[in-house]
Amino acid sequence: GAQAVFVPNDLAYHIETTGSDTGSITLDIIATGIGEEAEQISYEDIPALPSSKTYVDFDRASPDFTMSVDKDADGVSEETRPPDSIVRTDEILVTTPSTGGVLKSENIYTYPNPFNPGKESATLRFSLSKSGKVTVKFYDVAGQWVATPAEDRAMEAKVEQSLPWNGINSKGDLVASGIYFCVITTDQGERAVCKVAVLR
Repeated sequence: GAQAVFVPNDLAYHIETTGSDTGSITLDIIATGIGEEAEQISYEDIPALPSSKTYVDFDRASPDFTMSVDKDADGVSEETRPPDSIVRTDEILVTTPSTGGVLKSENIYTYPNPFNPGKESATLRFSLSKSGKVTVKFYDVAGQWVATPAEDRAMEAKVEQSLPWNGINSKGDLVASGIYFCVITTDQGERAVCKVAVLR
């Protein structure tokens, strides 16, 4: 199995897989930016040959999910079909992997990402290996402090923590569009950093 998490430069998505052997592919796409709910789009038993290509195109603002299969990788699709299932859920926690019970940069998940302050909040998910007091600070790309949504907050280890950020800076204003760095530290010496994108 393979997993990819990405933030596109625009609202259109193109997801492509390439076969490595004869058989079939199952493709699950979880999109957290469509409407107000998360959506899981599933395609099952997609025929594959070595070097075959399977790709899905859809528009985030107006979802129209269509899968195309190029079995022999000649650039011509032999099959186009809608998904086998679309599941909509407001429980976005199911759309990200486990945070692993340890504070690591690669185990911090943010959704939605990018997010639009004023209309929604971004939620950080992480966990600690040692219980302690947690401080969460946001900085801009110039390294300037922006906001502190949590300071010396007691949190337990080995628990999936969830912390929202509404995109408001220390002056009470909505932050501008751009990339922000979230730094999570604890009084037990743990530290991790993740990126959060704002799109207004």
